[in-house]
Amino acid sequence: MDVLAALAKAIFIPGSIGFLLVGATIGLLLLLAGRRRRAWAARWLAGLVLLYWILSLPAVAGALVRLISSGFTPVESAEQADGAEIVVLLGGGAATLRAGEEELSLLSVEAGMRVLEAARVVKLIDARWVFASGGASAEAGVLTPESVILREALIEAGVPSERIVLESDSHDTHEQAVALAASLSGYGTDTFVLVTSPDHMRRAWLCFRNVGLNPIPSPALLRSEALPAPASAWLPSFRSLEESAGVFRELIGLGYYALRGWV
Repeated sequence: MDVLAALAKAIFIPGSIGFLLVGATIGLLLLLAGRRRRAWAARWLAGLVLLYWILSLPAVAGALVRLISSGFTPVESAEQADGAEIVVLLGGGAATLRAGEEELSLLSVEAGMRVLEAARVVKLIDARWVFASGGASAEAGVLTPESVILREALIEAGVPSERIVLESDSHDTHEQAVALAASLSGYGTDTFVLVTSPDHMRRAWLCFRNVGLNPIPSPALLRSEALPAPASAWLPSFRSLEESAGVFRELIGLGYYALRGWV
């Protein structure tokens, strides 16, 4: 099952490089199959190009993100937090850079936006604790647990270090839910504010509820406000293509999690 999940992530996500390569390879094979297949090859390749044009449009990417994140909005008051005193921040990607004896750990842009949202919520509700969740992965080139990198970013964003609790063993959303359910039991509560990206929130929220917890969703911004707005909602951009692919990745993830009984 894990092999199938890895395969799906690699080649079955529309908007990804893997999906494009597989689609282009199928088109090439049809072209090489003889004259009778060339018309089909032309249709296939035209459809593939059209799909990637559509998915790279900011208007389309925005609509897809709004669709999958429908019903989830950021917490704007202590009342909305339902008395929660804990914020749970899920990692969103990191990297370890190494050159000789020098090493540097960095968060992805997505993870950085989650940190900013978590810091905002901590200050808004005066949270007593912030759980930073995410482990290391040698296969992905992340040698320092992401929770440690999140902790440094939270401190830089103004969260007191003594309020931060690390969860450093998980490698996916399901493992985060299981690990945090065990950790939160020692704090006498099952209610907390859950911070992750808008496209990831539905799967994360369902996953945490599945282990008996009561998460209050507060999705982070998907894009930094420091970036200039797209010149047009109808001009393609690589960022929009990545966002569209992210939505399809989540849809596949939801299906996989449902099969495993995790949501």
